Amino acid sequence: MGHTPLGYKIENGAAVIDTENAEKIKRMFELYLSGLGLSQAANSVGLNKYHCTVKKMLKNKKYIGDDFYPAIVEAETFEKVQKALLDRDAKANQDGNLSI
Repeated sequence: MGHTPLGYKIENGAAVIDTENAEKIKRMFELYLSGLGLSQAANSVGLNKYHCTVKKMLKNKKYIGDDFYPAIVEAETFEKVQKALLDRDAKANQDGNLSI
């Protein structure tokens, strides 16, 4: 098994939700949807992460649950964030700003 995503911990061979960090993850998704940038959303919940790390976290499908990981983020919220990421990327490229 690879790296355990933030918001989870492994107990007795099973992934369980790390409540404190899971709340930060949920809030980060919400803040990004509210219009904050990647780093701003992470910093607002106390996660000092680089822009690209935050983007990877927001794209991590494990947060909506799978056979091993329980869901932290609702699928609808996850899909809205994926659309927002694409929309903001397109706008940044359109504006000539290659920084996503």
